[in-house]
Amino acid sequence: STRIASSIRPLLLYAESQDQAMRVPFFGYNTRMWEKIEHSPLNSRAWVFQERTLSRRVLHFAKSEVFWECQHVRTSESSLASKTTLNPAIERKTFISTTPNSQPLITTEFVRHWAACIRGFTPGALSHPSDKLVAISGLAKKLAARYPGNTYVAGLWCESLEVQLLWTPLSSAQRRNVDYRAPSWSWASVDGAVVMYSVAEGAKRISAVVSVNAQLVVDDDPFCQVL
Repeated sequence: STRIASSIRPLLLYAESQDQAMRVPFFGYNTRMWEKIEHSPLNSRAWVFQERTLSRRVLHFAKSEVFWECQHVRTSESSLASKTTLNPAIERKTFISTTPNSQPLITTEFVRHWAACIRGFTPGALSHPSDKLVAISGLAKKLAARYPGNTYVAGLWCESLEVQLLWTPLSSAQRRNVDYRAPSWSWASVDGAVVMYSVAEGAKRISAVVSVNAQLVVDDDPFCQVL
């Protein structure tokens, strides 16, 4: 490791008035410092995406310094200034952990956040492609407990299925997995990054889902693999 703890300090800057009568100190914040974390080998794994999102607090031990994140802040040893501006990682943590219990309906906001989860999860690598749905099942179970009465099937929520069918592979070169693991209408049926579109709040729906059927590998576990 090249980390030398005694040499890691926040970037302290000073702003002076033209007549130098006033000198105000403030901490600098490098907005690009998280790129080394986001593009690290560990965070390129699909399973890690789920574990990182479900964890309320995360420490990242990088080569030169330690980074940390929670539901409100992402910062590091060299940048002690609090960074509260929302970013995808913080938004996901907040959504998963603070969604009101006993919410009766899936809202447009819910669909938007679930779409963001799919966008963040699907680029992740899997040693076993058959784990596609299993590797995000923890997130789905957490949301199902907070949104009781809503039905989850093959990576989508039935109560807003017609909206969640608006997904597409990020690359035209992407193909469906050779071995079947999800219905063709599910994003889980393709390899690689997927974008799921959302609709505007209050948009009028002109379609409705009549029924959804999928055979589960484990009869009493809708979050597992499907046949």
